[in-house]
Amino acid sequence: MEETPEDMSGKWPAICLTCLPPAFPGKCIVTWKRWWRKLWEAGGTNRVKLWIWKLLQKAFFTGERAEKMRVASDPCSRCKLAVESVPHLFHDCNNSQVQWSKLLELMTKAGVSMRVPHGLLNIINEALTMKKKGGPLIYLLYSITTTIWRDRNQAQFNNKILSMPFRISLEQARVELEGSLNAKSSAIRWQHRIDALDVVNKLISSANSLRPRPGHARTSDTSEHPKVRSERNEQGDINFQTSPRAGP
Repeated sequence: MEETPEDMSGKWPAICLTCLPPAFPGKCIVTWKRWWRKLWEAGGTNRVKLWIWKLLQKAFFTGERAEKMRVASDPCSRCKLAVESVPHLFHDCNNSQVQWSKLLELMTKAGVSMRVPHGLLNIINEALTMKKKGGPLIYLLYSITTTIWRDRNQAQFNNKILSMPFRISLEQARVELEGSLNAKSSAIRWQHRIDALDVVNKLISSANSLRPRPGHARTSDTSEHPKVRSERNEQGDINFQTSPRAGP
């Protein structure tokens, strides 16, 4: 039975330190425990926490995992030179540094101080700090890290972005960002919020373009939450006027 965020609140991932992204602060289990505790204390949504947990636990169905399970495995969708794995995603891919540079640029636009350019956990830590100050970056973080994963595993991303919990979380990010544009004081400058909103809107647009139109077979195994099932328009796109509590 898969663990839920509530089950995980009192413990931390038993992550292999060699699989951590570059420049993990200290690279020691004490630092990791401290960071994980801060993550739970900072709040945020369960979807974000569960997604980060799965990423660090290597729970995604990478090519490496497929090979171990003796099923068909594909090489990295970007470099085509190696079987997909989490270390490959963070370190070894020929396109990896390009992708992390894109992430750095997006987070810099969003107003996050980047002392260490390519540390995913540092980015998360900074995002949580900004969240405490009133910035909506926990949703932006979720969107950007999923974008990085899409660049490595297109099929897995298609399945993810078509799922209702993910699309609802994107809409929550959009609403929160739009609301912050009218705020008199914010931890993120106005132009940075515009840039962040643009990222989220592009992901929502991608989700709508990936969803099969009526009369076409579905290409991914996704399920819809009953609260949003009746919210489609004539073109088949989703109207996100639904409860933000709708979840997996």
